Amino acid sequence: SNTSRPNPDDTNVLPVTPLFDLVLVDAECSTDGSLRHMQKRLIKQQAEVNSNDQPNSENTKLTDPESLQKLVELQKGLISTGFRLLKPGGTMVYATCSLSTDQNEGVVSWLLKSRPDQASVVNISFNADKSMVQEGGVGGS
Repeated sequence: SNTSRPNPDDTNVLPVTPLFDLVLVDAECSTDGSLRHMQKRLIKQQAEVNSNDQPNSENTKLTDPESLQKLVELQKGLISTGFRLLKPGGTMVYATCSLSTDQNEGVVSWLLKSRPDQASVVNISFNADKSMVQEGGVGGS
């Protein structure tokens, strides 16, 4: 056979990345869905206002459209990388602590559109108080 294998001692050979049955993408987000984070940011922002300091860029992440767009681009990169590490037929969970449609359904919709023959939403169910659960903007979410 004419097949050759890389020499394991060759430092120029990159290791083969394993694929996984399950991938969790816990993406960086604006934290607008986390009350504790919001409370800390509001207290910090109020202290900056009281001291006449320039607003901290971390606090403007929630309201600055350019920062939010950069964050969504980062999230698209994270979900894309997670998907590349997934075995065919595997399951990926994408999670944020944001309530933003752009950071949640928007990122998932982007992945579904960019890989229409590979990615799909899987319906899940769990026992929960139905008054606390709301259907997402992506069918089945």
